[in-house]
Amino acid sequence: MRNLKIFTAIFVMMFVVACGGGGGGSDGDGDGTPSFTVTFDNAAGAAPVTAEAGTSITLTEPLKAGYTFDGWYDNYTRVSSPYAVTKTVTLTANWTPIQYLVAFESNGGGTVTGGGMKDYDSSVTKPADPSRTGYTFGGWFRDNNTFSDAAAFPHVVKGAITFYAKWTINQYTVTF
Repeated sequence: MRNLKIFTAIFVMMFVVACGGGGGGSDGDGDGTPSFTVTFDNAAGAAPVTAEAGTSITLTEPLKAGYTFDGWYDNYTRVSSPYAVTKTVTLTANWTPIQYLVAFESNGGGTVTGGGMKDYDSSVTKPADPSRTGYTFGGWFRDNNTFSDAAAFPHVVKGAITFYAKWTINQYTVTF
């Protein structure tokens, strides 16, 4: 009985090897052509695709707010569309953040540093308070007329923005 079990195990292993099993994809339709799964890591929730070996699939460009799509990658190798399916793989989307102008308008005060082109989702910290002769600095605001929308820092960049300095004229008492 033991010899029969050994013979059966050897026969099953030979059958699997002879049929191309154990080396990668599954044969979902029984025609002998292995199938592979292509999974997408793209932050957009694309469903995996299962295709037979040698099949080409079209890779679409996903969307991600604040970023431009910079291609699909298999590890560190860029792949293009149409993509020839040869293995089970996870393709990763590469993203480049969009840059936006962040400006500080001192409204007659001194030069302010800290502005310029900034990446989407990056953080901008409050710059040093500017100075202006005869005035007291009253903070940074998002509006330049009513100064009713005070800026909070750090500010996360979601688009172009200008911060405006508010000034209050100094009052002096002159006595004779």
